[in-house]
Amino acid sequence: MDVEPGTNDIDLMFSGARVILACRNVMRAERAATDIMKKSNTQNVAVKIVDLASLESIRKFADDINKTEPRVDILINNAGLSHILQL
Repeated sequence: MDVEPGTNDIDLMFSGARVILACRNVMRAERAATDIMKKSNTQNVAVKIVDLASLESIRKFADDINKTEPRVDILINNAGLSHILQL
């Protein structure tokens, strides 16, 4: 699958990709997954919980992915900032 810069989750869904939302907040992740499924008319989206500030959480997430997914072709990191340092 060729993915162009600027590709978003909906574009990936239309291309037939399985999209895994790796999120820290379960409720927000479920809402986002529902929105993606409605817009793309597919159920090929999964929610996995991970806190990128916790190495233990990251290890559990990686172990889960290794056990449940045959492969990962693309990783898109879209982490936001929770605190902005003012100078």
